[in-house]
Amino acid sequence: MTLADFVCKIIEQKHLSAAEVSRKAGDIAESSVLKIMHGETKHPSVPKLKSLARGLGISEQELFEIEGVEFSTPWPPSAIIRAIDRITTNRDLSQIVSLLLDKSDKDLAKIRRQLIDG
Repeated sequence: MTLADFVCKIIEQKHLSAAEVSRKAGDIAESSVLKIMHGETKHPSVPKLKSLARGLGISEQELFEIEGVEFSTPWPPSAIIRAIDRITTNRDLSQIVSLLLDKSDKDLAKIRRQLIDG
């Protein structure tokens, strides 16, 4: 099943219009939804897929699977739990993470380079 077929099926099942999907998503234009529905946009970006999923009221994972987008985390669940534990129990680390969360991707890349390169 193509992305266009899947999106059209969900829109039909939920009795939605492209305008309603756009409105519910909040950040994808009706014209973009229509282009996806008509197969004019074959491989939308990940942010567009996320918006589309929100607008359709389905999980992002459903659209990612249709599109063949795979995400894997470099961290196993046990490492994530350890990291959260350290962040929540170490005041300095907690403050650092809090500051980093407010940075742009560009700033984070610059900080990463500074940390790695010394």
